[in-house]
Amino acid sequence: MPNKDGIEVLLEMQNLLIRPKIIMMSEGEQRGLCDLSAAALSLGANRVLVKPFGSQTLLDAIQEVLAGHPGPADMVARSGATDGRKHPRIPVYFPASFGNGTIEQTGTVLDLSPAGCRIRCVTAPPVLQYFRVEIRLNTQPELLMVDLAQQRWLRDRDLGVEFIRIEPDHQVRLQRVIGNG
Repeated sequence: MPNKDGIEVLLEMQNLLIRPKIIMMSEGEQRGLCDLSAAALSLGANRVLVKPFGSQTLLDAIQEVLAGHPGPADMVARSGATDGRKHPRIPVYFPASFGNGTIEQTGTVLDLSPAGCRIRCVTAPPVLQYFRVEIRLNTQPELLMVDLAQQRWLRDRDLGVEFIRIEPDHQVRLQRVIGNG
C-alpha cells in the first residue's frame, strides 16, 4: 500500500458501521519497541499472518475466521464499552516506559481511557504497586506523563494501569488523544 500502512487502515475501519473480518499480512516487523502483530489484533484484526506463509496457511486462516473460530492463544484481548468499565478504553498503539524513579520496563500501550491503560510489556512486568508512566504519542513528538499510576492487574505480559495523578497540561494531552480516538 503506497500511501498508508495496515495499522492506519485498521484505525480507519473502526469507524465503519459493519465490521468486516480482517486477516492482516505482516513482515512481523517492529516499530521501535512496538509489536505490529499485537497492535493489529488489538485494533480489530481477526488474524495476523507473518510472511512468508504458504497458501494452506492462508486458506486455513480464512476458513477459521469465516467460521468464527477463536484466534490463536496469543491473540490480544480487546477492551471496550461492554467490558464493565466506568470509562471505555480506545485502542491505541503507543510506546511506553515506566518505573519507580528510573525506567524499569518498556512496552506498548494497547488501549487507553481517561482513567487508565493496558500496557503490553516486552518481558514479564516488574512487580510495582505505584509508579510513573511515560507514553510517547506518535501523532506528535510529545510525551504523556502520568506522575503516579497504580497497577490494577497483571496477565502474562499485560499490565492494567490506573492513573492516579497527571499534571493539567498532560491531562489535556490525554483528553486530546481520547477525543481523537
